[in-house]
Amino acid sequence: PGSLDKPFRTIQRAAEKMEPGDVCLVRGGIYRETVRPPRGGEPGKPIRFRAYPGETVTLSGLEAVPGPWTLHRGRIYKTALAEPVEQLFADDKMLIEARWPNMRFEEIWDRAKWACSAEGSHKDLMICPALADTGIDWTGALATLNVGHQYRTWTRRVLSHQAGSDRFSYALEERLGDGKEDGPTWGDDCFYLSGKLEALDSPTEWFHDPASQTLYVWLDGGGDPAAKSPRAARSSEA
Repeated sequence: PGSLDKPFRTIQRAAEKMEPGDVCLVRGGIYRETVRPPRGGEPGKPIRFRAYPGETVTLSGLEAVPGPWTLHRGRIYKTALAEPVEQLFADDKMLIEARWPNMRFEEIWDRAKWACSAEGSHKDLMICPALADTGIDWTGALATLNVGHQYRTWTRRVLSHQAGSDRFSYALEERLGDGKEDGPTWGDDCFYLSGKLEALDSPTEWFHDPASQTLYVWLDGGGDPAAKSPRAARSSEA
């Protein structure tokens, strides 16, 4: 009934019952749920959720990845997982989605970890000599682009690339403020690529393949991810 002796099991259940002016005291613990209150409060009568006095409450959007895990190759493990993954954690540490160039999550603001464009690059075309050395066909990959005026960043699909090539095409679909979309070379821009299993080539990286509904991960030190309490933030959109 939602009493102190017989509390609701979930915060969502309390939210469904609450009316303007009600206060919900949440007992300590980790609640892995999404709470969507069906109604709001009124002026002078808010709906409030509070931690029970002296207790700590954590509301987490992470869900356990049940496994079982099997060895894919090298130190990369895999498990079946149908839902799209936005973030992956192991022992409460956030991992990084497989990408090129490689980086760890704690380096996410380091611009030196992005690839650089070369002279001749322009709207819809990226040229980067280091790209050829990857040996990967990046067609269909997701390109994260800090290009043109550089105060905005886009993601676009790679339309065309061949393994061993130093360039790929994409559709920017964005007009710049000055309208000079094909003007001077964009040879001082940055980008990185993701969305390919082949990009998973270093520790702390993961990749989810929606086609095969498979999650891949390479943990620090290798080993079965089941020992590291893997948890995922799932996308709400399939």
